[in-house]
Amino acid sequence: MALSSEDKSRKLPINYPYVATSERTQKILKNWKNIKTGMKTKEVIEILDAPDEELPLYSLQAKNSKVIGKTYWYLLQRLKENGSQIEKNEKLIRISIDLNDLVTTIDQWGLEQ
Repeated sequence: MALSSEDKSRKLPINYPYVATSERTQKILKNWKNIKTGMKTKEVIEILDAPDEELPLYSLQAKNSKVIGKTYWYLLQRLKENGSQIEKNEKLIRISIDLNDLVTTIDQWGLEQ
């Protein structure tokens, strides 16, 4: 499926292995639980700053999947660019946002609860 110019990914240049600065890590860890479903993306950015990656969010259909929003990725650690989650040893927050610019889900990988 070809992406329109509006659906293209945006990723900051990242050198691997990647570990966020201490200041960024503390800001994300301190504030990510303040993100709630229904918030606007502007509010998310005010709380956490700009994401490290912005990727399209697709419907779960196997065929004819459509873009249904976007995801903001806040990286704390990613040791490899490619591979499984174990190989990348990721620690991150992923925020899913619908086409109405509202947060729908907040996920985390590799963080202690």
